[in-house]
Amino acid sequence: MGGCDFMFKVNGNDLNKAFSEAVDQAAWEHGHGGYSGTIAEKPSVELRKKEPMLMGDAEVFAEEDIENNDKWGSAFAIPLCASLEDKTIIGFLLYGIVSS
Repeated sequence: MGGCDFMFKVNGNDLNKAFSEAVDQAAWEHGHGGYSGTIAEKPSVELRKKEPMLMGDAEVFAEEDIENNDKWGSAFAIPLCASLEDKTIIGFLLYGIVSS
């Protein structure tokens, strides 16, 4: 059984709600049978940074951090902001390694 990685942005300022919606969407699109290679395989989500980041910076961090993700563990998340002047959370970058 192999693994593959994922990384994508979700909108909203509630991490648990955004994660749940991403899991539901992936399960709907790829089925509920397991080993889908999608975020649907993740049981929970773990915030990796507390301070919101710009999307480009978050992607760089995630690319370096993704190897720390266990394919059977939680998805990782980074809060996103639109600008460094306004640290309001506008979404999350979700990423990790999943069973496929």
